[in-house]
Amino acid sequence: MPNILVVEDDLANAELLRVTLETEGHRVAVASTGPSALEIARTERLDLVLLDNKLGDPFDGVEVASRLRADGFSGPIVCQTGCTSRADRQRFFGAGMNDVLIKPFRRQDILAIVGRLLSQGRQALRRPDDARDEAIGPQIADRDLP
Repeated sequence: MPNILVVEDDLANAELLRVTLETEGHRVAVASTGPSALEIARTERLDLVLLDNKLGDPFDGVEVASRLRADGFSGPIVCQTGCTSRADRQRFFGAGMNDVLIKPFRRQDILAIVGRLLSQGRQALRRPDDARDEAIGPQIADRDLP
């Protein structure tokens, strides 16, 4: 069962996300501030972080993502935001976020992004023999390129 950290300072949004994800079989921890999110990430094994960009505490989602990466968290980080400019997206990805979920979003949007990123993570954790077998395909295909 995947472990997801929801970092959201709006308690109603946090509860909605928690219920949505738990209904799909995920274990969910909730943090309402950046410092509490970092503490949970240091003490729990997490598979994914769903991170609000506009936190009402000492630092925003970009800073939390940067600190998570600096602390060694390698799992996916999804930014929840209403900020849609190219510059905003560059900041998010530059801080180590893997995807952006634009608010307001629908239940199926969050489940699709979480499902895709968790699936990619599981693929990365396959047995070495599986990875070796799949690596042969691209090598053969590369030789056929002009």
